[in-house]
Amino acid sequence: GTDAAAEAAAAAKVQAVARGRNDRARVAALKQQKQQEDAAAARMQAVARGRRARSAVAKLREARIADMHTVGDAMQCSDLSALPKYIPLAEPVTHLGREAAIASVVYVPVEGEVDVVMPEFRPAPDADLADPAVKAELDKAAALMLKVELPTKEGSNEYFDDGRFDDEYEDSEEDGAAAELADGMDEDDAAKLLQAVARGRRDRARAAELRRALAADMCTVGDPVEAPAAGEPALPRYIPLVAPVTHDGGRAIIASVTYHPSDDEPGMIVPEFRPVPHVDPDDADVVAEVSKARGMGWVVELPTREGTDEYFDDGDWDGEEEEEWDEDTAASYIQAVIRGKKARREVEALKAAGGSGAAIAAAEAAAADAADEAAAATLLQAAHRGAAARRRVSVMQQEAAAATRLQAAERGRATRKRVFGLKSVSAAPAPVDAADEPATAGADDTAADEAAQAAAAARMQAVARGKRDRARVAALKQERDAEAAAEATAQAEAAARMQAVARGKRDRARVAALKQEREAEEAADAAAQAAAAARMQAVARGKRDRARVAALKQERAADVASEAPAEAA
Repeated sequence: GTDAAAEAAAAAKVQAVARGRNDRARVAALKQQKQQEDAAAARMQAVARGRRARSAVAKLREARIADMHTVGDAMQCSDLSALPKYIPLAEPVTHLGREAAIASVVYVPVEGEVDVVMPEFRPAPDADLADPAVKAELDKAAALMLKVELPTKEGSNEYFDDGRFDDEYEDSEEDGAAAELADGMDEDDAAKLLQAVARGRRDRARAAELRRALAADMCTVGDPVEAPAAGEPALPRYIPLVAPVTHDGGRAIIASVTYHPSDDEPGMIVPEFRPVPHVDPDDADVVAEVSKARGMGWVVELPTREGTDEYFDDGDWDGEEEEEWDEDTAASYIQAVIRGKKARREVEALKAAGGSGAAIAAAEAAAADAADEAAAATLLQAAHRGAAARRRVSVMQQEAAAATRLQAAERGRATRKRVFGLKSVSAAPAPVDAADEPATAGADDTAADEAAQAAAAARMQAVARGKRDRARVAALKQERDAEAAAEATAQAEAAARMQAVARGKRDRARVAALKQEREAEEAADAAAQAAAAARMQAVARGKRDRARVAALKQERAADVASEAPAEAA
């Protein structure tokens, strides 16, 4: 009987150990399955974000292609109703998957000019050629003998105006590439990549705008002339060109003239010549000014690019239009130029509005604060995502520990029920004969021993389960404390990064300000040198002219002296 009880207790222990091992294996499997599900969900979310980004890029590209147009030369017109809204194409083109034989025309007024419009041509594959309104517009274009030839992609008849759309097309391709790269990246890295792409596009657009503004403001500086005295006629505002030049998308045969007082020669003014392709040379005022210039013998020859008739003054513009803006090596320079231009605009606006240096400093500080807040928001979002993930892991661990404790409690309850049943059986009285009393007493003793052994085994199992539960609780506490410490460290690192970003921005702002000051000093030195050179040239020309005049006077006096004796004879 003792051996049987020992074997039963050993079997119960083995079964309890096996059940505990199975329970732990199930908990580990559940935890691994949960982690795999979370990872799969994260991948699906990243794929969905990439799909949404590519869809948005595709829609943007389609919208840009649909709005692509070709800008024509400016024209003088006081009655827009006389101009056709549709115009035939010299060659049909394919646009948006359909062939177009005509183009729609939109006339945009030119800012700063009176009755001058700029036509914008768009292929019209959806226009109904049988529509009477369309026919009337085409007849109007035929009466004016108007036709337009739209550019196409090389080797096909697909409409594509690379002069007006190429940069935007490349931007769309860049968006698509960035979205594809972002699919396989961490969410923070993907966000930083897309933000960098957007910043680069904005910088390039601003650089192109700056380049166009510089090209539009390009001028040729002439020699100083005497300012007209009071009562004398004003100097001409337009002057004919020796040879026509191409500038700003048009062909110019005259130039506008603006006069600035000379800083070095009192009473002298310096003319600046700019070609004006969009000014009507037949206008009465323009004709009067040009006639005045011709009467004074004024004609100007403007410099052009080598081998072309495109206006380009490398002496006053330093070839900035020809600069190659490499994205890798010149990005910081472009950003500094753009920031400087924006700051100068703000300064000019504040000066015009009566602002002060404090207002300018406040505006710059507000812009820096906004950029710092954007960077801080990005870091905080990443920190919040990390904290949420850690909370999910902690909840999973707590649920697993609770399940283990519940299973252990259920096993202990079942064991106690079995022990109580054995005790009840052993305590129940049984009718026995006197002859059988020794045998019955022996059986009762055996049952009591088995019950005692079972109770001892249950207590041992309960003690072991209690130790395991306490060990798990201690491990969970340690993990929770470690997570809290890691979160605090991450937040401290995020704060340090934010401070480093803010310091870097302030340093870059200081460097940009120093660069601007240096550029301003260099520009001032260059202007001073140019003015000095102009003065030296003017002095040299004056000396040569005076020498020629003196020589002519001497020759004329000699001729008169030689002719006087002959006449006397």
